[in-house]
Amino acid sequence: IEQGRVGAVSIWHYGHNIHDFEKVLKKGFSGIKKDAEDRLARIDLTEPDDLKKVPFLESVILVMEAAAEVGKRYAARARELAETEDDPARKAELHSIAEACEWAPANPARTFHEALQSLHFTWFMLQWESWGSQGRIDQYLYPYYVQDLREGRITEAEAQELIDCYIIKLN
Repeated sequence: IEQGRVGAVSIWHYGHNIHDFEKVLKKGFSGIKKDAEDRLARIDLTEPDDLKKVPFLESVILVMEAAAEVGKRYAARARELAETEDDPARKAELHSIAEACEWAPANPARTFHEALQSLHFTWFMLQWESWGSQGRIDQYLYPYYVQDLREGRITEAEAQELIDCYIIKLN
């Protein structure tokens, strides 16, 4: 390996990619999987152009199923940590993390915390595969923030702490 190259093939990905994080927030990976399953069920196997779509749709289903499970693994770990935690505030925080991870990113985000968690899981899975920007997170997280404020699920200070922790996590 020599300055980002293996032989004559570059191992670095350059460019600007904005992935559809908003779709993940609105549908969750399970919802995207269902869309692919529904499309696969409508494939006309007698049509050559449709037949070519089968491997792609099957791979989307497989990948979305795997991606949906990521949060559950983190939820289990947060619960393990909560069991041995003596500080009641930290224990409650770990249970809150476990709840958000149990739901996200498999399902549509219902809260600001779940939306931010889904964004993070999606982003780091993308980093495993390639590189990309998170785009305008202010635009697609804002509806969850406003809804949580309106319904009393979060305060401005709590939302700020989540964002601060997220920025630290990114760095």
